[in-house]
Amino acid sequence: MEYERRVKVIKNSIDATKVMKYIGSIPQKQLADLLLTSRPNVSHMRTGRRKMQQDLAITALNNVQSNLFKLALSHEFTELVPDVFDGQCVNQNPLSFLVMYEQEANEFSSNIDEIMKIFVKPASQLTQGERLTARDGLKELIDALGWGYNLLFYASDHLNIDAHKLISEQDESWKMKKWI
Repeated sequence: MEYERRVKVIKNSIDATKVMKYIGSIPQKQLADLLLTSRPNVSHMRTGRRKMQQDLAITALNNVQSNLFKLALSHEFTELVPDVFDGQCVNQNPLSFLVMYEQEANEFSSNIDEIMKIFVKPASQLTQGERLTARDGLKELIDALGWGYNLLFYASDHLNIDAHKLISEQDESWKMKKWI
């Protein structure tokens, strides 16, 4: 399968100004200690004068407790997970994320019969219209997953639960079920 554009799946470095806003009120010196770097380096990453490198991101994922920081950092380095939904039209409340997740999941579910008819056919036999329908259906799924990820990370922060630990626990459950 050929893709329309080639992108690097894992970036070497990122502009961390957006990501750093999810650190919270951790003083720069303490953050520098958590990231195993200098205080000036932390300051430069917050202002965008210096990029965050992969090795520093790995340290940050292991040492910083903010779930939203981890989600934003993962998005910036890979773009394979959704970004933090914090736009002006988003109510920053776990209940709001639950409602939006349900709404988007229902939108995906409402088209599932049509999508299923497409998925049973070999990809080589799909018409252009069927491909577009499938693509639109997958975008609805991405919307639901985006709200789902954000619900998980916002609710985890709200409840003071480590989202990474929850996901790791589910990995074990999935292995036992032989899903992975």
